[in-house]
Amino acid sequence: MAVALGLDISCRIALASTLDRGWHRTAAIGVFGATAAAGKLIHLTPEQMVAAIGIAYSHAAGNRQCILDGALTKRMQAGKRRAPACSLQFWRKPGLPARNI
Repeated sequence: MAVALGLDISCRIALASTLDRGWHRTAAIGVFGATAAAGKLIHLTPEQMVAAIGIAYSHAAGNRQCILDGALTKRMQAGKRRAPACSLQFWRKPGLPARNI
């Protein structure tokens, strides 16, 4: 269920991002789906999930220079964006006030 939620969130954001403005979407958007999945796994409340996604928003990144250069860092971006999602959940669960959206 958590994986399905994460994939759904990522796909919905990707589908809404129809203009290519120079970003590698997997790296830029993946943190939102990973955050939703991790939050579901640790049973965040809706309010905590909103705050966690707000924190994830501050971690979203992924420019496409690596695509233009043919660099292997493109593979790193997609995986690297998932790591903050797990730690963000543990920061949010105790009640850290953070609402960035």
